[in-house]
Amino acid sequence: MPEPQIQNLKGKIFAGVTTILFAVAAISAWNFTAEYRQTMETARRTTAAYAKALAEHAESSLAESDLVLKGIIREIGNDASLAVMDQKQLFDIITQYSLGAPQIGMVFLVNKDGQLFINSNYFPPKQVSVADREYFRQFLQHPETELYISDPLFSRLTAQWRFNLMRPIRNKDNGIEYLIAIAFNTEYFKNFFPQESMGKKGKIRLIKENGAPIVNEPGGKTEYEFNFTGTQLFTRYLPQSPVGTFAKVSDISAEPRIISYHRLSRFPVVAVVSLDKGEVLSAWYRRTVLTVFLLAALSAAAIILVRMLFKHLDHLHLSRETISDQQQQLKTRLNLLERIATGAELTTILDQIVLMVEAECPGALCSILLADEAGERLWHGSALNLPDSYNKAVNGIPIAPRIGSCGTAAYTRKRVVVEKIEGHPFWKNFAPASEAGLKACWSEPIISSDQELLGTFAIYHKIEKSPDAEDLYLIEAAAHLAAIAIGRVRQEEARQKLEAKLLHMQKIEAVGQLAGGVAHDFNNLLTPIIAYADMLFHNLEKDEGNQRKAESILSAGHKAKDLTQKLLSFGRKQTLVMAPQDLNEIIRSFQDIMRRTIRENIAISLSLAEPHAMVSVDRGQIEQVLLNLVINAQDAIEGKGDIRIETGHVLLDDEYTRLHPGMHSGRHILFAFSDTGCGMSDELIKHVFEPFFTTKSLGHGTGLGLATVYGIIKQHNGYIKVSSKEGDGSAFIIYLPEFTGEVSGVTPLPPASAHPPESLLSGRKTILLVEDNVVVRKMMGEILENNGFLVLEAESPADAVSLAAIPENQIDLLVSDVIMPEMNGRELYEIISRAHVELPVLFVSGYTSDILDQGKPLGNEINFLSKPFTVEQFLKRVTTMLQNRSWATANETVTVN
Repeated sequence: MPEPQIQNLKGKIFAGVTTILFAVAAISAWNFTAEYRQTMETARRTTAAYAKALAEHAESSLAESDLVLKGIIREIGNDASLAVMDQKQLFDIITQYSLGAPQIGMVFLVNKDGQLFINSNYFPPKQVSVADREYFRQFLQHPETELYISDPLFSRLTAQWRFNLMRPIRNKDNGIEYLIAIAFNTEYFKNFFPQESMGKKGKIRLIKENGAPIVNEPGGKTEYEFNFTGTQLFTRYLPQSPVGTFAKVSDISAEPRIISYHRLSRFPVVAVVSLDKGEVLSAWYRRTVLTVFLLAALSAAAIILVRMLFKHLDHLHLSRETISDQQQQLKTRLNLLERIATGAELTTILDQIVLMVEAECPGALCSILLADEAGERLWHGSALNLPDSYNKAVNGIPIAPRIGSCGTAAYTRKRVVVEKIEGHPFWKNFAPASEAGLKACWSEPIISSDQELLGTFAIYHKIEKSPDAEDLYLIEAAAHLAAIAIGRVRQEEARQKLEAKLLHMQKIEAVGQLAGGVAHDFNNLLTPIIAYADMLFHNLEKDEGNQRKAESILSAGHKAKDLTQKLLSFGRKQTLVMAPQDLNEIIRSFQDIMRRTIRENIAISLSLAEPHAMVSVDRGQIEQVLLNLVINAQDAIEGKGDIRIETGHVLLDDEYTRLHPGMHSGRHILFAFSDTGCGMSDELIKHVFEPFFTTKSLGHGTGLGLATVYGIIKQHNGYIKVSSKEGDGSAFIIYLPEFTGEVSGVTPLPPASAHPPESLLSGRKTILLVEDNVVVRKMMGEILENNGFLVLEAESPADAVSLAAIPENQIDLLVSDVIMPEMNGRELYEIISRAHVELPVLFVSGYTSDILDQGKPLGNEINFLSKPFTVEQFLKRVTTMLQNRSWATANETVTVN
């Protein structure tokens, strides 16, 4: 269903459901209002009836009590009779009259001095002064008063709230001699109405016209001390009518109440009944809440159903769109993979990856940076929509921590998400980002299948933004596609380089075969020439002129013989006399010949592995190699210079030999010959071992010197390579298989051919060895153990951390590879050095030591040894570091007396 139809259907459903719910709500509201009005009207009629009943009851009680007062006064007589009457008799009279009147709490008499001298509750009576009471002062101030209702008071005899109905007993002069009073029990009125009819908060009041409440039930001190003259009851309603009902907030408790009042006809008192509005409406509230709850539940259910329906419709629509988008994305990715497989240009593929991500992530600006072969810098790969100025600024940024998102991601090989570039430490002092308006950057390292860093893929935004799960999936997928494309190109380039090397070797091999065949035939031709020339030389003793000619023929023949011998050497056709030899001894014994061969202003220095460097060789051929190399070095040096010859023990692994066709893995003797001459260009290096190739002028050299060296080394199953740079000298690196068998008179080289000082052996120094290559790790461990060290081997950084954490392992030196899974050597050292303070470390790697120079320095204890290395180089570095540490420790423990 198209989206407009879905939206139209949703609108109709929403309108219908809304109309129904609104109608139900309107009907319910009307019903609530009607019930409310009916409930309030019923409450008004009820309180009015209660007020009327209370007024009638109060008037009857007061009238009855007044009759009791009058009866007691008649019984007593005048004041003279009272003065001579026995107190017991008087007590019996007032007690008798109070019987049968439940409203009477007590009858008492007060003399004109304010002494309450008798009451109906106690005999013998308690004498209590009431001179301070309001009712006593009333009669003093107004002696004409006949009947008086007192203000409420807290009884000193009964400790209860009461009010008094009083009359005076006068003398013959009409003066007041005594006061007789009835104390009303207020609880009598409290029980007049059942509590269930009044509610828990219902109140009844009898209020004097001066605003004093004589009955306030239920109530306490606050209510009895409150005066009602300022309330609307006295200011508004009583002046208008003696009877009435109204609703207002209580003046005492601030609660909304329904109030009915009724003025007594014979006494200055108003009867008031009030009900709590909340209690009156409680039943209505419950019904309303229940109804509202049911309506809300019904509405919620309807809304939920509608929302579920809408979500289902939206889900259907979204599913159709998602499937369409995914089909398009899949099509794009398949197109990219097809281009990668068909060998499209890397730039084009990277551009398409960038455009794909920008299309799928609105607002994104993407870039791809490529890592150089050294793994030190990132270079521009693709960034179609980023400003050119920004692309130029980031082109060539170093791979290091805190160098933007990309430099850091490439260094850590982990995703780096910077949601806000401004103020972030990774982007500090990098103005081009703000100039380009970039606010956020997420960078994903591009890693090949063999864990090689290829570059970074970055997504920029011009707003501060955090990636969601879909963004993270997209950037990861883009980095994976880029890794496939870059990896294919890198593999193709590596394949072409290997093919070029192989073709070059095949070319030299073919030339060697040709040269060997030519030399063999040429030797057959030289044999009669030299023989006949020799015969002529001896037969022409008396003919000096012709004899000199014969001698010249012999000399030329021997030179031709030497030339053919060189051709045979290059073609590996000459017969070799192989025997175990100490290469060090060959070099030392041949040093004098080399010294006499070259100019005096060229120095020769030796650095030979100790004690032996055993190889199986033809001694004469190796001496020929030395002679050819030293002559070649002399020709390359103008003026003064140096030649350095070195030997050592190395172990070549499968990975190293794979990258160097013609090389074999295993133990080898390294034979390095370097000079400080003029060096060679890359183009010259390509042809340096070809026969008859020379850079010398005509008549100077045959061009077979280095070709002969190449042939001899190859015939010894060795490998030779040259590294040179114009103006910086040349170095010929030769690897000859090490001889490890028994030799008469010569002790074969043990696994490690150098020994540490006795001072180190006596302490059994412990070395933690961390190397993920099992062959290299076993070789290094064997070298160290055979030279008296205690070795803790770890195949991963995690194992190394675990070994270092064991308290019994007192580590004296850490020997670690640099590039490993989980973490690199620097990070491992930082973790281990927390527990082993000032622990020296020797980093060993085929990578340049520059990788250790990135970031903050680790201190003076850092050392680096490049692969491949000789056994002598390795042990020398280890022993030197341990000796330095032992010396430092000894100095720290010296005590001055």
